[in-house]
Amino acid sequence: MRGWLASIFTIAIVASSTAFGSDRAFAKAADPTLTVHGALVRASEHDDFAPAREGATVVAGSTVRSSGARAAQLDIAEGVSIRLAPGTTLGIGSTAWLPSEHPGASLVRALRVSLTAGEIDVVVHDPRGALGVTVLLPAGASVALWRGSANVSLAPAQAAIALYDGMAIAGSASRWQPLTAGKGLVLSTSTGLATRPIPASPEWSNEPGSPSPFALARGSDGGVVGAAWAATEGAASYRVELARAAETTGDVVFGTPTAPVFRSDPLPPGTYTLQVRAISPDGIVGPPSTQTTLRVAHVTMPAYAFVAPDGTIVLPERQSLTIDDPGGLEMATVEGRNASDEALFWATASSKLSPGALPRQEVRIRRAGSHVTTSFVLAHRALRARISFGPKHPHWPANPVDIVVRVDDPSGYLDPAREPIDIDTRFDIDHVDVRWSHTGNTWTARIPPETSPGPWVIRVDVKDSTGSTIGASWIDVDGPAADAAVLRAAPRR
Repeated sequence: MRGWLASIFTIAIVASSTAFGSDRAFAKAADPTLTVHGALVRASEHDDFAPAREGATVVAGSTVRSSGARAAQLDIAEGVSIRLAPGTTLGIGSTAWLPSEHPGASLVRALRVSLTAGEIDVVVHDPRGALGVTVLLPAGASVALWRGSANVSLAPAQAAIALYDGMAIAGSASRWQPLTAGKGLVLSTSTGLATRPIPASPEWSNEPGSPSPFALARGSDGGVVGAAWAATEGAASYRVELARAAETTGDVVFGTPTAPVFRSDPLPPGTYTLQVRAISPDGIVGPPSTQTTLRVAHVTMPAYAFVAPDGTIVLPERQSLTIDDPGGLEMATVEGRNASDEALFWATASSKLSPGALPRQEVRIRRAGSHVTTSFVLAHRALRARISFGPKHPHWPANPVDIVVRVDDPSGYLDPAREPIDIDTRFDIDHVDVRWSHTGNTWTARIPPETSPGPWVIRVDVKDSTGSTIGASWIDVDGPAADAAVLRAAPRR
């Protein structure tokens, strides 16, 4: 095992002698075509890495790399592929013979691929049974995968191999032994080759208190989503992989929590897939769980809506919160406090959400099929203006009219003293300019008497910054008797 850090893995695609039948057939067989997805490629050691176009072909002498935040895929033939975890480097070798010690393969063809860093998942499900994968390890050791799937990972002082299914053998020189599906191998500088158990695939949990698989994102904010799973026997930690839905390559988030729970950082709107793998104390990576879907839905808030310090979404009257894409979501409204999810009526989520006729409404929303909910409260702006006049029965020209406007917000979400308002004052239908004084939540004004014939109607309408009327009132003002012909002839102020 000397020189371990400088050693490399060589992965070879092999074809058994039953597929070719002779040396001559082998010589005429075409080299397998290798295509890459989501990878950086370097044509030679003298070149720089550059992003490869999707499905580009790579040849011997090239090096394939996945970035630190992206997975990559190397497709070799039908049913045969290698997935590169983020931060993995593979050198593509030439076609060569493999040692004849391999059982059942007196004639073997191989494509050498050097793993110098990172982790790979190898899948060999060729329906013809003609291809396999052999991993040649330092100091003459190797693992040959004839069919099935396996994981190979590198650490500074050891390598770990997990055979999930299929057939494989392991050993060195002429000493070979079968590797049973569901078993792992650890190669280290101190212990050599040792068989170890593989931790099982984790199972998802929807217990109360689990992170929600659904979140709302407002504006440019992201949403925090997550999932929990049952503790897995034999696991020292877990590998979680979060990616955009339906993507096998591309941006991913890798994490290694020790507890069976995952919460994301704020994510942009979209649908994501999450899978988790258990890792043994020896570093053997177990098979992935089933994929679960996480969803961040973007909501659009109308103008003048805002989020209160307690998280309540406060909306202008007759306005709604808009879910840009409600597909696959369910919602329920809550009539009382502390209602259980099971007691609610769940229906397909609407794209428009509002408190309706209520001043305040709790809404619960979830991804269809999930029992973990996201709860939020919608409320209407409750700003109201109370208008009073004095005296109660004014008579001009004897009495000026005093007007007092008091603005309150019973919900407590707005500060009436700071909210801008617009007060429109009219004599009958004619607008009148009035000088208003403002102290705290109170506005006051005095209307001097008119000397022209009356009667008059003084009307006051109060609107908030959204243009909504929050108060209106009027008062009749008596005046001296006048001939009907000249009742409105006198000029107004």
